[in-house]
Amino acid sequence: MTDISTIMGSFIEKTRIEKKLSQSELAKRSRVSRATLIKLESAEGSNLTINNVYKLFEVLGTNFSEFEVFLRSNLLSGNAGKLESSELSNEDKEKLKAMIYE
Repeated sequence: MTDISTIMGSFIEKTRIEKKLSQSELAKRSRVSRATLIKLESAEGSNLTINNVYKLFEVLGTNFSEFEVFLRSNLLSGNAGKLESSELSNEDKEKLKAMIYE
């Protein structure tokens, strides 16, 4: 099942690679543990907190608007509306909507 951590992990990994940062460097600069970052990027599950997301976004020079573009391009249009399918739980759908439309 796709969940918020998996989607966010994909976005963070993609952005980190585009910025040419290693996991170690991003962890160091953001003060998010490397173990947490590895779990987040590999979809093994992580304690995804808004605080960690903001720290990572700050170092990566990104924001929730860019995450929304990623989300829409990879999930909504690219995969026939996964947000409306059973791929995401209702709780995860609501969390994503809240993150995007705050």
